[in-house]
Amino acid sequence: MSLSSHDANGITDRDLDLARRISSCSAELGVVGDVSGLTEVELGLDTARVKDLAPFYAALLGARIVRGEPVDPSGQVPTIRWQETGALDKSSPRPGQHIPQRWHLDVWVAHDDARRQLQAVLDTGGRLVSDASTPAYWVVEDADGNRSCICTPAGR
Repeated sequence: MSLSSHDANGITDRDLDLARRISSCSAELGVVGDVSGLTEVELGLDTARVKDLAPFYAALLGARIVRGEPVDPSGQVPTIRWQETGALDKSSPRPGQHIPQRWHLDVWVAHDDARRQLQAVLDTGGRLVSDASTPAYWVVEDADGNRSCICTPAGR
């Protein structure tokens, strides 16, 4: 089972509280949950031009703009998570390099499964770029330098 607050376009404290209640009831019944596997994948767009680009992506995806982000009312198109950046990306392999935009995947997993997911990525030759925001997310990259985030609701 997965929970998400559609009015907030993501996971909220309400979802976490409900998940805890469901887990408690399940435990009383002797039901054990399997937290392995993905819970959600979002497309992340790192850009300094959120307000300028949102109308383009809303039109492209047939979405509407909610709180500055294109949201697909049908739920068929992956969520685009805007991550506003400055003009210079200090995490770039070449510090000071201007990065006008960068697409990446935000892969949401249960907090209890995040380290297993991270290890699986590292075992394939992926590289850990940053764990500075643990337990909320880890930044990883593939052999070509394409970055993604393994995200959890913890620590947010």
